[in-house]
Amino acid sequence: PNITWTASTDLNGVDHYETALGTSPGASDVVAWATNGTLTTEQFTGVAFSEGVTYYPSVRAHDQATNVSGVHSNFGSFCYDVSAPTLPSNLI
Repeated sequence: PNITWTASTDLNGVDHYETALGTSPGASDVVAWATNGTLTTEQFTGVAFSEGVTYYPSVRAHDQATNVSGVHSNFGSFCYDVSAPTLPSNLI
């Protein structure tokens, strides 16, 4: 999955972003926080997703003065599903 966000700046400018992936909003229990440079997109690859688990991507910004933003996790969530649907058992 990919996430994209709009760059934000403050008085000191963005130094870098960090991204993470977790099983709850703002968590990093699946993919730990990692520096993404100044790119405003992230593609989570090489992750061993588990079927039926809901995942939440997050991003936070660091500015030139070493301030860290709050965690932004308003990307929504996704659930990994690879199973084929089954037919209802009551079909005639």
